[in-house]
Amino acid sequence: MAKASTDTPRFDAIAALPGFDIEPLIAANQRGLKAAAEAQEHMLRRIAKMHEELFRFADRRLQHDRSTARELAACKSPQDAAAVCGKFFESAMKQYSEEVTLLAGLYADQARETMEDVQHQVEETVEPVLKRKNGA
Repeated sequence: MAKASTDTPRFDAIAALPGFDIEPLIAANQRGLKAAAEAQEHMLRRIAKMHEELFRFADRRLQHDRSTARELAACKSPQDAAAVCGKFFESAMKQYSEEVTLLAGLYADQARETMEDVQHQVEETVEPVLKRKNGA
């Protein structure tokens, strides 16, 4: 039985594609990866900003809840408790409404920033290729 050769033939892209310069392709990949990394960094910063705001809101709400619990504990009559509960719900509705408005603004800002990142990615990756193609 014949012994199989341990030498596997190698594909030489440069020999197979004479005149093909791979350097611009590598450079475009590097630009694309750099732009993608920058966009990802910006996205993570935006997510952190959103989470920070949500945690601040939760903290404010918990402080309000604790304060209301103390007020309820000090009530002397059902009427006092009803007044505290009414004030609590009114305040909570106002705070939630304000937070939704704030978050909507943050989302809108982040959507705009994301589109700017995408535009920047395209420019970073494609423009040098177009300039080279047009002889600039």
